[in-house]
Amino acid sequence: MGKRIFNRKKDKDFEETISTRQYKGIPNIIIMSISVLFSLVFLYTSQFGVMAPLAQGSMLLIFTLLLIFLLFPGLKTDRKWTKILDILFAILGAVAFFRVFLTHEELVARGGQPELADLILGGVAIVLLIEAIRRTIGWALPILIIIFLIYAFAGPYFPGLLQHAGMSYERTIQVIYLTTEGIFTTPVKAVANFVLVFIILGSVLQSSGTGKVFIDLSMSIFGFFRGGSAKVAVIASSLFGSVSGSAVSNVMGTGTITIPLMKANGFKGRSAGAIEAVASTGGQIMPPVMGAVAFVMAEMLGVSYLAVVISAIIPSILYYVSLFFMVDLEAAKLGMKGLPKSELPKFGDVMKNGGHLLIPILVLIFLMSVVHFSPQKSAFWTIIVAMIVPQLRRSTRVSFKTLMLSLKDSAVNVLIVAAVCAGAGIIIAVMLYTGLALNISSLIVQLSGGTLSILLILTAVASLILGMGLPTTAAYIVLAVLIAPTLSQMGVDPMAAHMFVLYFGVISAITPPVAVAAFAGASLAKSNPIQTGVTSFRFGAAGFIVPFMFIYGPELLLIDGSITDIFLTLVFSIVGIFGIAVTLQGYLFNFMNIIERLLMFISSILLIIPETLSSVLGISLFIIIVTLHYIKTKHKKVAATDQELTIDS
Repeated sequence: MGKRIFNRKKDKDFEETISTRQYKGIPNIIIMSISVLFSLVFLYTSQFGVMAPLAQGSMLLIFTLLLIFLLFPGLKTDRKWTKILDILFAILGAVAFFRVFLTHEELVARGGQPELADLILGGVAIVLLIEAIRRTIGWALPILIIIFLIYAFAGPYFPGLLQHAGMSYERTIQVIYLTTEGIFTTPVKAVANFVLVFIILGSVLQSSGTGKVFIDLSMSIFGFFRGGSAKVAVIASSLFGSVSGSAVSNVMGTGTITIPLMKANGFKGRSAGAIEAVASTGGQIMPPVMGAVAFVMAEMLGVSYLAVVISAIIPSILYYVSLFFMVDLEAAKLGMKGLPKSELPKFGDVMKNGGHLLIPILVLIFLMSVVHFSPQKSAFWTIIVAMIVPQLRRSTRVSFKTLMLSLKDSAVNVLIVAAVCAGAGIIIAVMLYTGLALNISSLIVQLSGGTLSILLILTAVASLILGMGLPTTAAYIVLAVLIAPTLSQMGVDPMAAHMFVLYFGVISAITPPVAVAAFAGASLAKSNPIQTGVTSFRFGAAGFIVPFMFIYGPELLLIDGSITDIFLTLVFSIVGIFGIAVTLQGYLFNFMNIIERLLMFISSILLIIPETLSSVLGISLFIIIVTLHYIKTKHKKVAATDQELTIDS
């Protein structure tokens, strides 16, 4: 069949990707054909109309299970019998979901009532889906799904709030496999309707060299500033991360260039890996694509995709502003200077040689915001443009083979997201039909004592823990069902509640002990993964305050307040974040003592609180601290100069 290729990183402490098989000859042609067909089917539906939910979702999972079992071995030792077994699993998985595709109209007519074939194939589908998830992301989510399935059957034996009447096997199969309330619920619907087509777009853009243009433009603008290489990483990763769909893939995509640059500029390996990890992680909350999670959130909230993107704009900017401040102060502490202009690409040359590759991004924004095309239709036409534009210049032309490989890569890249979303649908169904979701919300509210600030802290911690090790989309789905309702019960706007849990679910990727994005950065920086994880937490710490800011100041989500209120809140927020960064770094014009740092922290908290009096007090204290610290630093420099002159004389 083909030999097994390991994609594991050289660092023993980091194992992000599970090995995949590489095929040659006819088997390779078969895999290529299935993958390209997968992408083309959903490109077609994005333009000419999606099928019924059960049909669209089952078609997605037919291809997903087929490819996962053919590409991802189940054991470390991939032998002939395991390959034969995987072919059998691939066929069984495809058949199980093909039945749903064939009978979707009949299923709706009979309300999902199962027949004997449904009961058999439904069980097969659930078991194979759990195994597919295990092969792609490891044991964490499969164990969680199994626990929830046990809970569904054993409800009467649980105590207190956890007790419920229990679900029969027939009822479980009906809800999970034969209706749109289980496997085929909102997450899979979002992947089938939106996510895959945007993953195709990202793959096509990457193959055309657009990612390199992002990096070169960032270097031409920020490269000559102090710590310029790190600022390039921040900007380039924010641009690339928005369309990559994964914090780790973003690290591996841009980090191969930016991390060596940072190390050459004087950053330690762990700092370089951490900065890239924090920057790449933020791409998951950066519009317009937001790592594809925006589409899932829109479906979960029942709002338009554009509404989600608009609300995410300011929080994502604040996240990167906080990182930018942290990087700049780190460079100042280390006495760094920018890269020589002679070593940097020129903005004009970059735009002249590769600026046309940015046209598809502009087309996407135009189609969604001006023409008001649906997201999937906008992506379809942007993909067409992205395939044509590189052909305009000989230096950027892309071969037909490369385009086909982009379609194949897109299909492979969506496998994890599709499988995880289908698995999350099982959890959602169990939680809703057993009443667990409501009980968990009530329990967290009780623990908070009805105090919003305590509830937010509990929610943030729970989101960080539940999000650890999970892909962005999976983390959000779990948190949206388990945690977000608790905030809504306390009167928090639903958009703010979902953004809050998404934010902490995303930054769990840079939070030890399971800081997967930081571990990816460590593998490229050749640094200790644990130290890199701790350092990434420090660089991202200023951004951890942002979700609290938009809960108390919904103006930051652009869902409330006048233009004046939004502007003032944004300005005070930026100053407050700067103060937090200064506090964490202990440096402004020079190193600060503990009292100065404490006062700066107090001023920052006052600025972040969206009250007029606290903002006035905060900005006043901020100005006083900055002025006094500047004067003290200037006097120290004068004294040092006088001492040098005295010694010389």
